[in-house]
Amino acid sequence: MIGSFLNVCIYRIPNKESIVKGASHCTTCGEKITKRDLVPIISYFVLRGRCRSCKAPFSIRYALVEFLTGILFVLCALKFKYTAETILMSLFLGALIVMTFIDIDTMTIPDSIHLVTLIIAIVLAFVSDMPLLGRIIWFFSVSIILFLVSVLSKGGIGGGDIKLMA
Repeated sequence: MIGSFLNVCIYRIPNKESIVKGASHCTTCGEKITKRDLVPIISYFVLRGRCRSCKAPFSIRYALVEFLTGILFVLCALKFKYTAETILMSLFLGALIVMTFIDIDTMTIPDSIHLVTLIIAIVLAFVSDMPLLGRIIWFFSVSIILFLVSVLSKGGIGGGDIKLMA
């Protein structure tokens, strides 16, 4: 279900639509997607990747995001057990998934998502074991290297990518 919500975010945030209001709908015909068709991954295969109403195809990416989210969240739970770090890391991974697919689609990363990941990363910094000085050195090292790559490659890496990787 979380993967389905991330798909909503991936589609709606760049289109300046609310991620909490409005039912999921077919992007072709606008028909509301029924609850039975919102079952992650399974719905994609039952409907053969098509809208139940207009039969327009929809991307396998919806199932991919749901699958990827599930796998990453399970791995996160196995790594961190049932701790605050598990919840925070899962939120962080979810935000990264949204960022990645929005960046693939639009070649931009919305500042609102950068802000969310920054807040989560700061909170994670206080609950993880890595020393603060190590985090600060890592931040500046990565930032400087990526800035140089961006300048030398004449924009091969965008500013949003640099902010994300730092």
